[in-house]
Amino acid sequence: MMEDDLLLQEVEKRISMMEEQVVPRTGNEKEIMNVLMEANTGLNNFATKRERFNQIFKRVPAILEYLSPGFIDTVATGNDYEREFVLSSEEEIVTMSKQFAEIQKLSSNLDSEKIREVPSHQSRLNKLELVQQKQLDDLSAVSSDLNSLLLKYNELVNALSENFVKWDWMISKLEEGKNSGE
Repeated sequence: MMEDDLLLQEVEKRISMMEEQVVPRTGNEKEIMNVLMEANTGLNNFATKRERFNQIFKRVPAILEYLSPGFIDTVATGNDYEREFVLSSEEEIVTMSKQFAEIQKLSSNLDSEKIREVPSHQSRLNKLELVQQKQLDDLSAVSSDLNSLLLKYNELVNALSENFVKWDWMISKLEEGKNSGE
């Protein structure tokens, strides 16, 4: 009840703020009517120029019907609506039913003796985890060793290639010298 009173006071406060902005201070009824007519004319001009607003204004009666207090009761109590809803969600219901049946069928596996023994295998799993971690470390070491060997191999091949190119050049020069000296 207290919340309703606070809400009502808030609404009254907003209405009086709007009245202060719209209604002239003189209190002259003709002047008030002129201001309201100007506002109405402005809104109508704006609405006629904008097609979207025309569509909204045409839907106002339907919106008011949806907002009326009795509308929910008419929709909620309609058996046709409930039947349509169930029929429209038939595929979902069938899918959920199949999934539920599968869950029930598989839930018997959760109660099996093997599942109950899982905690007893924890020590073996810990040992396997340590072995796997060691293997990963060894793999990392082998990988880095292989990488360094490949780098050294590449350096050696490059050095040999450079030497072969130099030797080929030197042999070519010696052959040229021999051929030019004859």
